[in-house]
Amino acid sequence: MHQIIPLPFKPNRLDGLCERLLASHYENNYGGAVRRLNAIERRLDDLDWGTAPIFDINGLKREELVAANSAILHEIYFEGLGGSSDVRGDLTHDIERDFGSVARWRIHFTACAKAQAGGSGWTLLTWSERHRRLLIHLEAKEDIALLDVCLADVMAKRHDMLPGALVRAPEKIAGWAGDLPTDKPIIVYGIYGLRVSADVAAELRRRGLDAHNPAGGIAAWHAIGAPTVPLSQTEGR
Repeated sequence: MHQIIPLPFKPNRLDGLCERLLASHYENNYGGAVRRLNAIERRLDDLDWGTAPIFDINGLKREELVAANSAILHEIYFEGLGGSSDVRGDLTHDIERDFGSVARWRIHFTACAKAQAGGSGWTLLTWSERHRRLLIHLEAKEDIALLDVCLADVMAKRHDMLPGALVRAPEKIAGWAGDLPTDKPIIVYGIYGLRVSADVAAELRRRGLDAHNPAGGIAAWHAIGAPTVPLSQTEGR
């Protein structure tokens, strides 16, 4: 399983970034990504690849990629912190070649980061083999996580779910709450958005997660004609 990489610095000794911010990113964002990646890969290890529904495979593999990207980028981010923010050595030459000057690159890079408009994601300076130059890329994280929660007797009558949702048994919340992402809002829905989904959202908030229970549930989703996918009744139950 993937292991947490120790911080290569003391958060309280870095200039420009507060200790609380760095500790939160390390313990919650990075730690959550590694825990989530391990949980997903355990699920993939147990999957019957010959009979598993394609939407289960699709969802798990997409979530695996999101969690792996988050874990790897956080490790690169932490490794690069500390010391001076000045551009030095060969990188100076490469930036001047591809952006005109370091000052121009810094303006370009900062503008791209701000273009995420307060959303969660990454701004990356990368080398492109195809273009043979440095490029700035944006990688936005998924804005929300969807949880489909219904009691077993209600779930037996269901046939569809929201695209990308994870099906979770509300009575087993203690077993799966720790695998949820800590770096984005969690939308919890049921049939009508009443007691069960409201209770689950409240419990997740009690555990420190940004959980919400929209009114109307999947019934309201049906009422506006929004798309659904076939229900996976066994996932997380």
